[in-house]
Amino acid sequence: MDTPHFYLMREGEILYTFPWEDRTGNPGVFEEVRFAAFPDLDGDGGEDAVIGIGKGFETVDSRISYSVVSIYYNRGDRFEPDNAAEDEINARFPYSEAEFAQIAEAVKEYRTKGAGPASYEKDKEQGTIQAMAGSWQLDGVRTEEGMTEYESLREMFGTGLYAGNGLEISENGEMNYYIGIGVGGTGQCRAEGDRIAASVTPYEEHGNSQREVEFRLITEGEKNYLVMDSVFGEEMYWIRR
Repeated sequence: MDTPHFYLMREGEILYTFPWEDRTGNPGVFEEVRFAAFPDLDGDGGEDAVIGIGKGFETVDSRISYSVVSIYYNRGDRFEPDNAAEDEINARFPYSEAEFAQIAEAVKEYRTKGAGPASYEKDKEQGTIQAMAGSWQLDGVRTEEGMTEYESLREMFGTGLYAGNGLEISENGEMNYYIGIGVGGTGQCRAEGDRIAASVTPYEEHGNSQREVEFRLITEGEKNYLVMDSVFGEEMYWIRR
């Protein structure tokens, strides 16, 4: 993943290096600098800094691009990052191509606590679920590389593994999955930070399925995985069909 660097310069001389950091943990690679603005965020007469970069990753149907924002306050001899504000603002627009006008309004809400974090939850949930929506299949090789409790998927699921696997997540959060015979079910996803979770109703009344599952997106090299946690003590790595 490319990491951008930002400098305050005058006549070719670097006056200051901004301590930029992507704290979101979301997958994707650097695409562009979306905006760099210098408003007075805290009303002290100094020019603060708001920097937005664009990141993106491929899905089976399209490319998802989104903004990552950094906020700095002018302290005279330095710019001080506001990590708490960054975390909250980026959580409001997790997979959105947010522009400066939207970010400035969100910062204003954050500072005044008028609307507060609660007003972000709907945007946050919709964006997180949308990024994970689609059809997925189990990457057996990658899953077995990380196993600690079992030697293989066959040991874990038995001969029923021949029946295949599949995972579907709709944009409104409906989820269903199966692995082999007797493992799987349906549920309604909810966003929990940068993850989604669901309480599972097994396909079979006495099926050997976990009742609660969590998913998170990660990037390894050029591949994006949806990692399912807590499947009999192992992580399942799913890749888009």
